[in-house]
Amino acid sequence: MEGNRSKWNARMSVARSVEAGFFPLDQELQVPDGHLLPHAQQTLVSLGSELPFGRVIKHLERTLGVVVHTSTARRQTLSVGQRVLEGQNEQARPLSACPEEKASERMAMSSDGSMVPLVRGVWAEVKVMAIGAVERRRRKDEEQIVTTQLTYFARMAPAATFADQASAEVRRRGIERAKDVCAIQDGAEWIQGFVQSHRHDALRILDFAHAASYVSEIADKVRESGGHLPAKWVDGVLHRLKHEGPARVLLHVTRLTRRYPQIQEQVNYLLKRRELMDYPTYQQQGWPIGSGSVESSHKLVVQARLKGPGMHWRPEHINPMLALRLALLNDRWSESWQEQHRLRQHQQQLKRQARQQQRFLEQQAQPPPLPVESTPQPARQKTGRTEAQYRWGRQTFSPRMLKQADGAKK
Repeated sequence: MEGNRSKWNARMSVARSVEAGFFPLDQELQVPDGHLLPHAQQTLVSLGSELPFGRVIKHLERTLGVVVHTSTARRQTLSVGQRVLEGQNEQARPLSACPEEKASERMAMSSDGSMVPLVRGVWAEVKVMAIGAVERRRRKDEEQIVTTQLTYFARMAPAATFADQASAEVRRRGIERAKDVCAIQDGAEWIQGFVQSHRHDALRILDFAHAASYVSEIADKVRESGGHLPAKWVDGVLHRLKHEGPARVLLHVTRLTRRYPQIQEQVNYLLKRRELMDYPTYQQQGWPIGSGSVESSHKLVVQARLKGPGMHWRPEHINPMLALRLALLNDRWSESWQEQHRLRQHQQQLKRQARQQQRFLEQQAQPPPLPVESTPQPARQKTGRTEAQYRWGRQTFSPRMLKQADGAKK
């Protein structure tokens, strides 16, 4: 039987492996990667943007009955966050389409930095911006200046990159279209450049709480050097600064430097920002003098999720988490979710096209198979077996039955 086996001498190729892809119904139903259904995945990612991943899996099991591992919750949250981040950065490009909201007549923008813990004991600065509408309101027979309709933007990035990526939020809120804009800040150099690039004519105000902290440092250093100051010296200086302006305050602290040179650094800081401390005029014009909006953004955007007990983040995970926090706090979760889903489908389509192109190039590079001459098969002896029996090597009839058939023919 070994000599009767047929041989295949033609050239053979390896069959390509089966790859993951979208079924048309999966696209219509927005079925995500993995084993989670769309509602479960969206709930997981939403929880992951607010809670530690260990608590996320407990909430998911308790509310939906879905059991996942902590690594799955982390991977799903960060992958969606990365796509949301890419979508937000895409809107910041100069010629990209970006939704625009109705601009208020008077608006305020504030910027500051907040530190977050990274792995290996390293700390990094996250830059935060808050934008809001300035309104006058009466509460308990007293007129107050409040900042409403707050939205935020945050990134762990250099100052120039942060200014470029924040342009989408600035354009969306209408900072360029507003009639009057004030910029409340702590006087950092990078914030000055940020304001200059987005609204150069904005009224710049040194955050009153920041100025107060430098006045308190001056008092502490004078007392540490043995100097005597009244118990309410700081309160009196701040009251004069708030209601009379910086002229007398700066003259007073400058005289103190003659006896206490160790306060020169704090005094120079205030002198350099003299034009930003005309608080009586700011209040009279109806502008806020405190950056409470951006201070609260530290807690809402950064600290609430990124500075929990024992948390240490990889640098590449900070911005995806910030992107999710912004989508949640700016009340744009549905918009961001649809955008990241569209981006995921587009990315997978590009990958499929790249694989198809690679296979086509590989097939073009392969030489055509050489023709193989067929070897003539020797004639078989007549044994009474059919071709099918030769092919499968089975005896359908016994030899005794064949002899009986031959005797019947004779």
